[in-house]
Amino acid sequence: MANDSVHFDQYVKRMLPVYNPDPADRKDAWNAYLQNGGRNALMNFLRFKNFTHVDHDDILQETIITGYQKVEAGKYQDRDLPFNAFLKVIAKYKIFEASRMHRREVTIEEYVDLPDHAPSREYARVERWKENESMQSALDELPVRRASILMMYQAGYETDEIARVYSISEDLVRKEKSLAVRHLRETMPLAMAS
Repeated sequence: MANDSVHFDQYVKRMLPVYNPDPADRKDAWNAYLQNGGRNALMNFLRFKNFTHVDHDDILQETIITGYQKVEAGKYQDRDLPFNAFLKVIAKYKIFEASRMHRREVTIEEYVDLPDHAPSREYARVERWKENESMQSALDELPVRRASILMMYQAGYETDEIARVYSISEDLVRKEKSLAVRHLRETMPLAMAS
């Protein structure tokens, strides 16, 4: 994984508007990144994580488009999170979106016969949205490194890999994760109550 980071770094800086003011060259860097292993890395991740009936290629395309838009908007900061992990987090959200959007079809008869369930489904959807907003607010309050370490754990990185990325000890990585989780536990109930 560390070798992939080194391999992809040559493209990533060219993709970032803060380092490269030329939009055409940034697009070329994206294409080079995807052709030289980035696409395969994402596809392997999707094959392992995609539990929906939506085709991997469709989710891959959504992930790339969203990743491109976020990078162009300055939402990816070099060194805050390895680029592959950044895209994998986006892919994970795209899988969840696909899961919500492509559930089995419901017939009108089913819907009419069960009118009491429609409001509860809508309520559950609103509650999930509130929870996601609350989680994002809590993450935004964390120091950047602490939040990105937590996101790397979520993306499947091991403690030793994270330690190498940040050039810190594994004990410090575990401590940062623990502090991040404690902050979320303390902050989330307060945010959900408001």
